[in-house]
Amino acid sequence: MKRFPFGSLEVLIWGGWGEIGGNQILLSTPGGGLLLDFGKPFGRFGAHFTEFLGPRDRLGLRDLLFLGLLPPVPGLYRKGDGDTLFPSPLEEDLLHQRAEEEGVGVD
Repeated sequence: MKRFPFGSLEVLIWGGWGEIGGNQILLSTPGGGLLLDFGKPFGRFGAHFTEFLGPRDRLGLRDLLFLGLLPPVPGLYRKGDGDTLFPSPLEEDLLHQRAEEEGVGVD
């Protein structure tokens, strides 16, 4: 992740550096954020998956979050009771830990 502070505005870029696709750009302020682009990182995606082997459907975003193919932005992915598309409490703790290590604000 690359971070560019401009006063109270911060530009966070997770992908697109030296790769095809994968632009993931977030404009963040203390009052909220705006996701400008959310591209697919083709090279990193291809390192884990093939035409016949993709993320597990029943786990939704979990595989992509765990492998770092989606940015660990707290509050970006909805939560729901029994919703298998989103991280379990343990996975959420790991995502928050990764976000803190990368210097992203955590709620």
